[in-house]
Amino acid sequence: MPSACGSTVTHHSRFYDPNGSVIFRVEDTLYKLFRFILEKDSEFFCQLFDIGVFGQLTTEGEVDENPIIMPAVTVEAFDLYLELRNNW
Repeated sequence: MPSACGSTVTHHSRFYDPNGSVIFRVEDTLYKLFRFILEKDSEFFCQLFDIGVFGQLTTEGEVDENPIIMPAVTVEAFDLYLELRNNW
């Protein structure tokens, strides 16, 4: 899938689960993970999901075309976080 800048966005080979419930974009990589696993013992993710858009309908994080963007995170850092935190 091409991004707005023309680069190609791809599904992560390990952390894109078709049955997952929330989609993140880190650099040019999409992750589809289970929200309940991320929220478990993580104040950051609990707050992230609680913020919402104040009642407005949105598909952010629900479809590949509108993922939750993590601009200050690298693929390597997010992979390491997921591996260490969740034993994936």
